[in-house]
Amino acid sequence: MTLSPIQYSVSTPNPDSHLFHISMHIADIQEDVTSILLSMPAWSPGSYLIREYARHIQNISASLPDGTPLHITQQDKATWKVSFPAHTPEVNVNYEVFSHELAVRTNHLDATHGSLNGVSTFLYPHGQLDRSSEITFDVPAQWRVATGLTCLDKDKKIYLAENFDILFDTPVELGCHTSIYFDVLDVPHEIAIWGRGNFNEARLKDDVSKIVLAHANLFGGLPYEHYTFIVHLSEDGFGGLEHHNSTLLLYPSMGFNDSPPGAEFDASHRPNKSYLNFLRLVSHEHFHTWNVKRIRPEVLGPFDYQHENYTRDLWTVEGITSYYENVGLLNSSLISGEHFLELIAKAVQILEQTPGRLLHDLETSSFNAWVKLYRPDEHTKNSSVSYYLKGELVCFALDLFLRAKTQNKHSLDDVLQLLWQHYVDTGEGYKEDSYAEWILKATGVDVSAEIQTLIKSTEEIDWQHYLAPCGLQLEKSHKQAIPSAWTGVQTKDQQGQLRVTFVPTDSPAYHAGIYAGDEIIAFDHWRVSSTADWNALLQKYAPNHTTTVLLNRRGQILEKTITTAAPPADTYAIKPLDDLTQEQRELLSSWLSLTGQ
Repeated sequence: MTLSPIQYSVSTPNPDSHLFHISMHIADIQEDVTSILLSMPAWSPGSYLIREYARHIQNISASLPDGTPLHITQQDKATWKVSFPAHTPEVNVNYEVFSHELAVRTNHLDATHGSLNGVSTFLYPHGQLDRSSEITFDVPAQWRVATGLTCLDKDKKIYLAENFDILFDTPVELGCHTSIYFDVLDVPHEIAIWGRGNFNEARLKDDVSKIVLAHANLFGGLPYEHYTFIVHLSEDGFGGLEHHNSTLLLYPSMGFNDSPPGAEFDASHRPNKSYLNFLRLVSHEHFHTWNVKRIRPEVLGPFDYQHENYTRDLWTVEGITSYYENVGLLNSSLISGEHFLELIAKAVQILEQTPGRLLHDLETSSFNAWVKLYRPDEHTKNSSVSYYLKGELVCFALDLFLRAKTQNKHSLDDVLQLLWQHYVDTGEGYKEDSYAEWILKATGVDVSAEIQTLIKSTEEIDWQHYLAPCGLQLEKSHKQAIPSAWTGVQTKDQQGQLRVTFVPTDSPAYHAGIYAGDEIIAFDHWRVSSTADWNALLQKYAPNHTTTVLLNRRGQILEKTITTAAPPADTYAIKPLDDLTQEQRELLSSWLSLTGQ
């Protein structure tokens, strides 16, 4: 028996209250059933942290269609039991969701718009995740709807979700947003932008369509019937979350200072750093349309929405996507081969300034995402490494290895294309720890030794081993000809005080006993009160200088002896070798359009 869709109504009677009002109508209840369990998901697929969305629910009640109240009791932090007499065919449930967090995983409602994510909005009945839903948005008449949900009636704002996985995986934007429309391969796309900003609509349309086309070309087409980019602009927000045919992005309002609004632009003009960060975010989340929403580890779907879904393969999800966000820009001609290598070199620098890389291998980092990545503290960079960051660089290394071993006939592209065909044929994910097998199938290259070193161990990446066969080299240098003193501390200015935010393991500050949270008052008896003061003062001293640092630690004044050191390299570059073989020249030319010397 096919059950009728669960009917949801989302209304906003007072947007200034930040409360979405949700009405839920459940029909086709079996005659012998006398209760239903309803739960709110505890986390968002793609963001691996238990977030307890049920904390935002209030004023929950249940009734019969005629208004007769039903008994509803909370069973645990995210579950409610609705009880009713036997032979009750249908029930109504009403509740409110407080929505005042402007983030890509949660909800936001005010007088200007409403934004909601399914996981943080809709209760689901236990045992019925395959059931479809119809959602009606009862919002101000002038508000439009932007979403990846299937539209049943545009005027009445009624939408369909085929099952709860789709409902939970599809954000919705309600309001008077700016909409930019374009088609790629005859598939409609929308960029829905809430908030003011210095973006150029024509340039966004041109650049984003190039990125979409580059990804489509890699996989031989687009896997959806329509796609929605929802963009929220705020003063300093940043982030993104992928969905099966949409994404929700958060970006600084004034982060598009490349082409002023309304100005003509040159499509061949290279994006500046700020605008490039937005394009990288777009590229990353759109690439997830394939890698993780479809190509995925087996454990990542179907989901347990109440508990952690562990895997040691998150590096294949986020690392590959982080690498291909730049590949997508390269293939879109939005960045050059030189710029592509600049982005990789910067990532290498950040990795080598992360002490935790020596403690956490990529599999451990993936597995511990639930307690590490999304809960950073002052010790995070000393104790762990991001599977985004190291994953990106490992994928670059594997790509280099495959290209060198096959004379550039094979690359990671072939692996992704084979995994995509596997998904198309079976609808299934790949088994845990099977990536080496897929690489062997796709390219004929055995990378089991590379996987052991790069992913299962904390060994440093031997960049010479991977770069040189492809005609490349990593160069490290200092911007200053004569290095100044280095202590290792990272600081922030806080109400006229200079606060330590991070102390790297084995740095001079670490050995001197300086802690995160300390206020630095003076260095070598010179007063400092800002990061600018601190940096300028250190410029006056040479490495290997022993002196004192005066600190305030929780109200106590302490004096610590510190011996400065030479700073680590602050300039990283990946460039062609001076003497390239003909084979290396051809590889760099065909891959990155580099000619070398």
